Amino acid sequence: MRRGRRAGIVTVLTVLAVALGLAAGTAAHADAAGDLSATGSESFSDIAACTAQAGTLLVSIVVDESQSLQWTDPEDQRVGAVLTALDSLERLGGDTELAVEANLAVFGSEYTELVGWGSLEPGGAHVAQLRTAAQDQLPERDGANLTDYREALSGAQSSLAARSAEVGGATCKMMLWLTDGRLDVDGRGDRPATDAAREQICAPGGIIDGVRADGVAVVAMGLMTAQGQGAVDQIDRDRFQALAEGSAGSEVCGTNPVPANVTNGAFMTADDASLLNRLFAQMGALLEGGTPAQSQECPGPDCVDGRLPVPVDPGVGGFRLVVESAAGAPALQLAAPDGTVVTLDAPVTEAPGATVSLLKGGTLSTVDVAITDAAAGVGTWTLVTDPSTVTVVDLYYFWGVTLTVEAPEGIVIGEPSDVRISARDAAGQAVAPDVYGSVDLQASVDGVATTFSQVADGWAAEVTVPADAAVSSLVVAARATAQTTPNAIALGPVAVERALDTAYPPSFPTLSPARLDLGRLDGATSAEAVLTLTGADRGPTQVCFGNGTVTVPERAGSASLVAGEECIDLEAGATLDVPVTLTTADQADGRVDGLLPVELRGVDPGDPITLEVPVTATMVRPVDAATRNWLVAVLVLAALLFAYTALVVTRRIAGRFDLSPFARYVAAPITLTARGPERRDGATRILGPEEFRGLGASGRPTGFTAGTARHWVHRPRNPFAEAQALVAGTGAEVPITQRPTGHRDPTVRFTDFPGSTGFVILTDRPEPGAPVDTIRGTLVMVIDPGKTASVAQILPDRLAELGRVTWSKEIERAHKAWSALSALAPNAPAGLGAVGGPPGAPGVPGGSPPAGSGAGPGADPGSVGGPPPPRRGTATQPSGPPPPRRDGPPPSRTGHPPSPTPAPPPGRTDGGMPPPPPPRR
Repeated sequence: MRRGRRAGIVTVLTVLAVALGLAAGTAAHADAAGDLSATGSESFSDIAACTAQAGTLLVSIVVDESQSLQWTDPEDQRVGAVLTALDSLERLGGDTELAVEANLAVFGSEYTELVGWGSLEPGGAHVAQLRTAAQDQLPERDGANLTDYREALSGAQSSLAARSAEVGGATCKMMLWLTDGRLDVDGRGDRPATDAAREQICAPGGIIDGVRADGVAVVAMGLMTAQGQGAVDQIDRDRFQALAEGSAGSEVCGTNPVPANVTNGAFMTADDASLLNRLFAQMGALLEGGTPAQSQECPGPDCVDGRLPVPVDPGVGGFRLVVESAAGAPALQLAAPDGTVVTLDAPVTEAPGATVSLLKGGTLSTVDVAITDAAAGVGTWTLVTDPSTVTVVDLYYFWGVTLTVEAPEGIVIGEPSDVRISARDAAGQAVAPDVYGSVDLQASVDGVATTFSQVADGWAAEVTVPADAAVSSLVVAARATAQTTPNAIALGPVAVERALDTAYPPSFPTLSPARLDLGRLDGATSAEAVLTLTGADRGPTQVCFGNGTVTVPERAGSASLVAGEECIDLEAGATLDVPVTLTTADQADGRVDGLLPVELRGVDPGDPITLEVPVTATMVRPVDAATRNWLVAVLVLAALLFAYTALVVTRRIAGRFDLSPFARYVAAPITLTARGPERRDGATRILGPEEFRGLGASGRPTGFTAGTARHWVHRPRNPFAEAQALVAGTGAEVPITQRPTGHRDPTVRFTDFPGSTGFVILTDRPEPGAPVDTIRGTLVMVIDPGKTASVAQILPDRLAELGRVTWSKEIERAHKAWSALSALAPNAPAGLGAVGGPPGAPGVPGGSPPAGSGAGPGADPGSVGGPPPPRRGTATQPSGPPPPRRDGPPPSRTGHPPSPTPAPPPGRTDGGMPPPPPPRR
């Protein structure tokens, strides 16, 4: 790889990770790579090797949209994360030869692609489209009821596969996946539906095996809080990690151990959104092959006066500083080994022996130092921070080499062949292993561990492919780590994997390709590819095929792998295409690996060459959309029903009066003027505490009677509407209360819970010719002093409420109501109630309420509550005065016993009001 491309990947892919780190303040100190497992470290090195060699990088950014984000990410920091990720990817596409493409999707109940695939060319339209979608749509994407991992994985896999097929050539596929919650497809995450979904994902041959077999590296970033709403436990963390890496704790996901011939992933987690910035910066460094060295707080014991030394030994390609500064801190400075100080306030700065790049986002700065001249760049560099504030610094070293695999003379079947592994710098020059204090190389050939001996420019091994057990290609894989001298700086790992085609003696026919890829069986049970046979130039040859052996996912059932013909004769130099077909019994998810036996017979007599052609494929079982939609519909309906039931039950519990056994009431005759109520029985004050008597009702009833005022609860059909407290007279009086809002029935008025607040004035029907600026009635007041207080203590505040009413408006309203009621029953006598009262009340012809009056407690619950129905025993009369009234509670709703009727006070001889007390002197 040329220097520019490698340097760009080192700079930008790391920044990609930083990009996805959510904007936050200075995080608490944490060890770099503290949560990364050994499996995750190996996966990152594999991804870094892929990005260094592939022609195209496809990045699918998949972001959670579940409701829990409202608590775990209330400030929508994920939006800034995606924007910074796009900045990084855009820079990578502009500074290197690597073609970079990205899409943006969300998942919850389903996978939704917000923006499709496109090239991240600097300043291009696709980048602008992605940014706009992130800013405008992601903040609103936090309402999904479910967190369905299946949707995220299958959606990203299908999208990456489709785009990879369109692009063609070598591609590196990566899923950057951010979620804050556990798998949940049933609304709780612990029911059989979720267990079944986990089985679909993690069973051998399930969804995750298919993703790995498809070459998708899943980098799973978990925002997994331990407290509050949206919290997860250790089992949830282990399950998410196992999904990415194969296993964690006691949890396993997919084929275990993960096969060496598939792409594994990595898992990283943060307990708080404020830590995600550095977490994603760590991910970026690891993606590019960085090795975490140390994390420091400046100033500190190793960062005296805010100056952090960074040693660089021979063989180090560069280093990265991820710096989280305090808001408003001055620009960072970097001192080179020769003492030259540069201020880091520009994207690119030249320093003695190195090029310094800066990427800044909020309080986080990523400083990349690429060594360009070993003579000037080796030594101790010093980062200068503001000593008056706390600065957190993470240091990563980059080896700056890539591994290459070569067979200088090719690999000829039946003959010893030389295979070389070399470490090369950004300029493509071989780096001698003896530059380092130590180097450890682990290598394998076709999965078999093989020893490579150190030579001057790398490592070498002799490999022989036997003619009686030949292969069409050899896969050589290697992973190397190093330690420098004198500072023992750890470098790597770096990795490489390359398939070397084997060659045939000239007297034998040849076939190509050396490895047969059948592609994706997307919902299919068969696939076909072509082997091309070419005869030897010297004369006729023959090729024979046996039945292949094939390993398929368990759900696929039986499988066969066969060539189109058993034996084929080839003339000299002739070319022929032979179809090879894979057939399975059923659809499945996972990788297909097979070997097709081939026997090559040459021109000359002698033993044939027997070899096996590797065959690979990926099976993907499509999501059953009908079943999924049906399940989602059932879950949504169940959730709505549960919510409705909970609201109804809650309202029935809360929507009641609350009265203690000490509740008392008074009913006093008054004349209402613009100044307020005045007693008309000779009393010198409006109310006195000695006038109050026992209410006779207690507990949490849905109705009670206080003198001539009857209170009851109305519950609208709409479960979101609050229960209403209503009051009416025992006849059909026009009431006035402390609530200014009127009721559509003039004989009913709204009041308040718990029933012992405010007041009620039940106005009498005005007599003909009565003045319109006054009206007569009865003032009813309920006071509940409880066990520790008294009516005398509470009464002054309650009387003060009378002074807050605009009485002239209330008198005018009462007269208008009586006029309307009189128009319906003009013959009703004054002072004896009126039309429009409870259904069937006296004075209403036919017992019917006026239009729009509403129903009482026994009426249709969907209507607005009206007065209670007539008392038992009340006859409906077309005209004339009603029978004497009797106090008592209003009839209760169905299923609720009526409130107990209070005993009449002493001196009461009929069903009317008790006589008032004697006038005070």
